[in-house]
Amino acid sequence: MTTRRASCAAALLAGLALAHCAAVDTVTGGGSHVPEKGKMIDSLDRKAAPPAPAPGAPDPGYAAARSHLVNGPGFMHAPELEAYVNDIMRQLQAQLPTPSPPVKVFLSPVRSFEAEGSAEGGVVITLGTLSALHSTDELAFILAHELSHIYLGHQRTRGELNDLTRKGAMLTDLALNLESSVSSKQDTKAQIANQAVLLIADDALFPAWSRAQEQAADALGLDLMQRAGFSNIGATNVMEILQSEDEKRAAAATKAEAEQKQKQDEKMKQSLHSSDADALGEALVDAFKQAFASTLSEIQDTHGSAAARADLIVAYLHREYPGLPADPKEAAWHRTLAQHDTARRLQSYRKIGEAIERLLARRAKEAGPILGGGVIPELEGDPYLARAQFMEMSQTHREEEGRRLLRQSIERDDAPLINFTLLAQSEASSKHLGEAITLIETAKTRFDDPSGLYPIAITYYKRAGRKNDVAQVQARCKLTGDPELTKQCDAAAK
Repeated sequence: MTTRRASCAAALLAGLALAHCAAVDTVTGGGSHVPEKGKMIDSLDRKAAPPAPAPGAPDPGYAAARSHLVNGPGFMHAPELEAYVNDIMRQLQAQLPTPSPPVKVFLSPVRSFEAEGSAEGGVVITLGTLSALHSTDELAFILAHELSHIYLGHQRTRGELNDLTRKGAMLTDLALNLESSVSSKQDTKAQIANQAVLLIADDALFPAWSRAQEQAADALGLDLMQRAGFSNIGATNVMEILQSEDEKRAAAATKAEAEQKQKQDEKMKQSLHSSDADALGEALVDAFKQAFASTLSEIQDTHGSAAARADLIVAYLHREYPGLPADPKEAAWHRTLAQHDTARRLQSYRKIGEAIERLLARRAKEAGPILGGGVIPELEGDPYLARAQFMEMSQTHREEEGRRLLRQSIERDDAPLINFTLLAQSEASSKHLGEAITLIETAKTRFDDPSGLYPIAITYYKRAGRKNDVAQVQARCKLTGDPELTKQCDAAAK
């Protein structure tokens, strides 16, 4: 029976792998591979380029970066800096061989080094990234890289492959569950094998982002920089920053892996002592996943190491742009950051981030003075600030006042999902269940039914006795094909 079930999963997995290859060939075409000779920009098929924007096409607005509103803390508002960054993006767009769809750059208060583009034309660059840069050329490389992903359609590829992976995982899981349901004998080994196959399918065979796409975005980005008059030394400088970030992440990952292994060892010992077959099976699966994590990490790291990317970038520059690069535009970048209003706003967002960090550690006494004296009046009503103020007030017995600030913040178009969920949780804990449900349903409409809302929606619907709504959300949860999310939804429904 074990062999039969595992072969069932493997057969489904093989079919999905073939479908994955077809999807990549269909969606990415030739725009995901750097030519062995010649420039990336000259190799692009103009016929396969994205359609030109219609005359008078509307600004995509915050919808272009909806994923950041769903998964992130919201945006950072520094008008002069935003104008400067978007002007750099327009200069880069002007170098594309065919017109590009509308692209807009948004700033994020996140303090880590990150930048991300979306299929809708939004590029989000973080405070941590802006603070780490030393020149406009470094900024131009990051923007050119994200613009290249958008122009080459890589975000569409990611979305389609994610959908394929989730649907495949769901179908495999359904098939395995069906076979288990007609069998009177539970086979723990089969369950472990099946979960292993699903893990490999989700994390290894179907990476959401391919290294070939990263290399293509790097190469096209370098071409755009050169044509727009920026120094390509900015690219190598960014790689040095990323290498430093890689080292920090590796150290943190090693520490986290050791802690996780210790927890799993304890769990395994407890299950062996209790002779609980289900607990033992769960512990074995967890251990299997942990063992696979190291093996799969290189496969999952679709960007590749910064050092490897740096080598490819230098090789491409030597091949296509021999000679010394122009001096980086450091003075212009430092002047931009030093502008009075920009400097005050960036410092305020740093302070808000510091306060939130302390509040997450339940250190409200330290956070209060930071928010009281370190934030400029111009940011009053900012959703990121409102979140910090709510957290501080909740921990100092002023929760109703904090809720008032959150209610005001969610009236804004740039309010992130986390403000809705924090307010809903506060209303529910204050026995205002109807208000909490209204907030969740408003967020569902605003953010196009984000799956992260499913567990909390189930919790509140269950409390309200709305069984049909619980069942509907549970069904949508299972359709995501996300095992962890499904587990959370099932727990909320119990």
